Amino acid sequence: MHYPVSLELAYRPEVSRKRTALRLPFALLHVLLWLLLFVLSLVTTALAWIAALVIGRQPSRLRRLHTAMLRYATRTAAYAAVATDVPPPLPWHSDAGHPVSIEVPSEVRLRRLRTLLILPLSLPAVLTAIMFGIVTFMLAIGAWFAVLATGRLPRTIHDMQVLAIGFQCRTLAFVPLLLMAKYPWYEREGVLLPSRR
Repeated sequence: MHYPVSLELAYRPEVSRKRTALRLPFALLHVLLWLLLFVLSLVTTALAWIAALVIGRQPSRLRRLHTAMLRYATRTAAYAAVATDVPPPLPWHSDAGHPVSIEVPSEVRLRRLRTLLILPLSLPAVLTAIMFGIVTFMLAIGAWFAVLATGRLPRTIHDMQVLAIGFQCRTLAFVPLLLMAKYPWYEREGVLLPSRR
């Protein structure tokens, strides 16, 4: 199953102990900015939802804004969860070369009836994304201790984080950001994993 929104999170086993030890205060600034963007998205997604009901798609300016929000939120989650050692660039900065890559289609047609009912339809995916958030938090604690003890991020923890963060990314793209029309699913095929070396 191919998803229009895909995540690639490169595995880099060597992780800085110093940056990991200070991860919480550094990540906190990004989490606070993400919360501000979330409040803004409540307004912009309402506008996008109305536009999708009228014209069957999201206006391009809102789509670009929501794409930037999705990338920033996903990179912030990966950074806070110790899945990457590289902090997220601010949403208005260039993100070329960042190890967390999110591909979003340039335009998606949104069915009006599905858009009208998107909140009740998306409830199972949202609840699963919340459960994956709890899993990501627990994995982050394990990753933090592993990096401080060994200077390396275990591959198993990384792969589980990619699966959890990937599902959260697709759910956020589906609702509330309306960046894809395909329902998020729980399979690994929706997440692009780097090949093992």
